[in-house]
Amino acid sequence: MSSSTSRKRTVVMRARCTPEEAADIQDRAAASGNSLSAFLRASALGRRLRNRQDRLAVAELVSIAAELRRLGGLQKHLFTEGGKVMSKEYSDVLVALKAAGDELTAALVRLGPDADEADDDEGGHAGEDR
Repeated sequence: MSSSTSRKRTVVMRARCTPEEAADIQDRAAASGNSLSAFLRASALGRRLRNRQDRLAVAELVSIAAELRRLGGLQKHLFTEGGKVMSKEYSDVLVALKAAGDELTAALVRLGPDADEADDDEGGHAGEDR
């Protein structure tokens, strides 16, 4: 979500609840890894929340994707500089790319099939409908 959209959240709403309900709501928000505001908005509007593990998995995927891009650039450089002939270095880069691809696939499996249903909200804290 863009920062300009976030700044438009100026309305403060209040709700009455018992101390036990308030504690339960705060505990659930904390357990989900979301702010209380994001948790309440998502709950009230029927939006899916990304939990802390989902956000960590996404961060892991971003890191792996960056490594794949770096290795791809290195592969292209070695191939071009090596006269476009297979060499030990070129082969080593291919092995590293394969390992990074396998790591990316494993991270995607851990993330689950429905993770792309949510957009980030408040810096990646809550999922929203598209």
